[in-house]
Amino acid sequence: LGFGALEPPRPREVGAGRRVVVCTLVSASHLPKMDTFGSCDPFCKLLFRGKEYTSKVVKNSYDATFDETFEFEVAEAREDGGSLTLTLFDWDRISAADEIGAAVLPEVLMSQVARAGIEW
Repeated sequence: LGFGALEPPRPREVGAGRRVVVCTLVSASHLPKMDTFGSCDPFCKLLFRGKEYTSKVVKNSYDATFDETFEFEVAEAREDGGSLTLTLFDWDRISAADEIGAAVLPEVLMSQVARAGIEW
């Protein structure tokens, strides 16, 4: 499981100290076979500061390309950022989605991103 293709979060000023942290989910690779019949149908949930987004489902793929951008508003640039959690799931038609794996960008890193202290 590889989250190596997440573009770095970056801040964008939206006025009066408010910022938007922009996250682009590019791809996930080397995904496992999750179902008895068929391959993997991955999708990702991103959670930051209580706001959650869900990506599209990429059907029948062990190397999924998402190329989706998500924006999280940060009320004040001085506020702590909170951690960014990405959880990858396998979509199932009949049962609940199965978790494949997760990655967490820690609060200390996301706080620096929200304050525009770093960008990568």
